[in-house]
Amino acid sequence: YMPSDATFFDNGMNIDGAHQHKNLVTGDPLWKGGEYFPQTWPYALEEETNARVIQDQNLVDTKFLFKMLKSIASQKIQLKKKQ
Repeated sequence: YMPSDATFFDNGMNIDGAHQHKNLVTGDPLWKGGEYFPQTWPYALEEETNARVIQDQNLVDTKFLFKMLKSIASQKIQLKKKQ
């Protein structure tokens, strides 16, 4: 539960979906974030309940992991060739 006068704080990391998709800046009231900060107590707002949230991208996915493993493997091969 967030108080009705709570405000958004931008920590500069650009990982908050509300910051990216709702253009929130430090000091904006949380209610401007809509479905990212839904009113759940004592009553949900129908507009927020029915909103379609844009899913945030995973920072690390399967494609990224394979790319990283391939890079590590190629570096080890290059080191062995130099020795």
